[in-house]
Amino acid sequence: LDFSSKKKKKPKNFLPPDPPQAEVALTPAKVAEDRGPSTATVVESAQGGMEPEAPIKNATEGIAQSSTTGYPYDMLLARVFAQIQALNPELMSDTKRRLVMAPPCMARVGTKKTHFTNFNGICRSLNRDPAHLSAYLFAELGTTGSVDANGALLIRGKYQAKHIEPVLRNYARTYVLCSTCQSPDTELSRDSRLLFLQCKTCRSRVTVKSVTSGFQAVTGKRAAIRAKTQ
Repeated sequence: LDFSSKKKKKPKNFLPPDPPQAEVALTPAKVAEDRGPSTATVVESAQGGMEPEAPIKNATEGIAQSSTTGYPYDMLLARVFAQIQALNPELMSDTKRRLVMAPPCMARVGTKKTHFTNFNGICRSLNRDPAHLSAYLFAELGTTGSVDANGALLIRGKYQAKHIEPVLRNYARTYVLCSTCQSPDTELSRDSRLLFLQCKTCRSRVTVKSVTSGFQAVTGKRAAIRAKTQ
């Protein structure tokens, strides 16, 4: 047996190419004929006859016709300034409101106490509660005191105006001036054990830390203090 010879393959039958056909130009009538009956809906007229419905216009044409022209930039800018003038006229003024505070007037009472005479007037200029401002002064100075019937603050210790001015300045920066627009027209409000500083000019609202007193050393005779507590 001779296995070296390969298997003979059958010859493939090649089909002759189709004869070239003449190209037919597609006209609207030819396209309508190829598609079949017209898709235009037919409505019945009042006389009983049949007439084709008018073709629907392009949707973009209706949108283009119904759309309004854009507003000019100058008109929109004028409307914005008119709204600001109606709602917040103070923002349109060139002069900003500044915080004006009188210098503290200190007077010596005896040898161990100081009288803050215009304390009530400073509280009114800052628009803050005297109890809150006095608590801040006592915490920063590390002392105690009380408010008398005339609204003056009686501080334990010897203090001058140069000692009180930096404390008042820090208080105004933290609890009076707005951190966004630096406006003094603010108010303090407490919500869920948090103290908020809310500005009436720019409507911003930020949290501020509460006043906490630091360590105070026990001075004087301990026996007298112990006797008072008993």
